[in-house]
Amino acid sequence: MTNNNYYNTIVPLREDLDENIISDKTVDDLLGSTTTITFHNPVTGSTDRAIFEGENPNDIQSIFYVIGYSKDRINEELIMDDLEDLYDFILLDEEE
Repeated sequence: MTNNNYYNTIVPLREDLDENIISDKTVDDLLGSTTTITFHNPVTGSTDRAIFEGENPNDIQSIFYVIGYSKDRINEELIMDDLEDLYDFILLDEEE
């Protein structure tokens, strides 16, 4: 299995979501790097969020997906293995 990093995970997601991205923020501190991408899901229309955490952007250790993200409530973070796993959830149509 290939290690998740900036170039094989975050860059392709940004390119694929393109105009659906609402916000894209990276925060680096002493504990590591966190990239948060909030976007309109192109399948369901909901506002979702992908979160990437690691020691630095080239060593992503955790990927989380939040379906139906909202600032006004507690959000459930689903743990993803890699970009393919994340895409499987993003493209999942709840009506199927």
